[in-house]
Amino acid sequence: LNSRSLNWVSIFQLPDDAGIPRTIFNPEGSKIVVGTSRNALFAGDFDGGFEEIIDEGITCVSTNSEGSLLALGYCGGSWSIMDVSTKDMIFEQKESTQPITAIQFSPNGALLFVSTKEPSAVIYRFDSTQRCHQIARIGSISSFVISLDWDMDSQFIRGNSANGHIYHWSATGESVDHASVRDSKWASCNCRISFEAGCVAHSVEGFNFEMNEMTKISL
Repeated sequence: LNSRSLNWVSIFQLPDDAGIPRTIFNPEGSKIVVGTSRNALFAGDFDGGFEEIIDEGITCVSTNSEGSLLALGYCGGSWSIMDVSTKDMIFEQKESTQPITAIQFSPNGALLFVSTKEPSAVIYRFDSTQRCHQIARIGSISSFVISLDWDMDSQFIRGNSANGHIYHWSATGESVDHASVRDSKWASCNCRISFEAGCVAHSVEGFNFEMNEMTKISL
């Protein structure tokens, strides 16, 4: 697409066995990365075409703020970091025998949150030598984390678990009181349960507005 006039300038079709495109993002320049329903990853552009770069049962993906690195979580419990420009794996880690359920770079690109289906989560620091060092392990989770967000300052993390709970942690892994991060500005909106989200349910008496902080307003 031409972003100014919204006219079609090129169409590209993935191979028939690639699966249905499920996620599309633009990490840098004209590069496009496509995740499919077959849990495969394709990368390329409309001039040179697309090629499959990962076919290992990807469960989650995150890109750093510069769009130069991809963090990839896999079904087998391992994760890796790939250089987008060279497509080389610059770091790989076997985290668990259970699938990686969520992975996310911090906005400053220095930290990485990784959760597994055990349930547990780990925070890593990514240094200038392109190595990851574990700085915290989080184990007191009722169920595995399925989505998460970092705040804009890379100081706090919020996560939603599979059983509908919301958690808040500091960048060093300590549990944080919900009220202390109520007004934080978040870099993404992956968590469906949050202070910004609510649920409207219809009842015989009218509408009940139930917020995630367990307050209820009847209308």
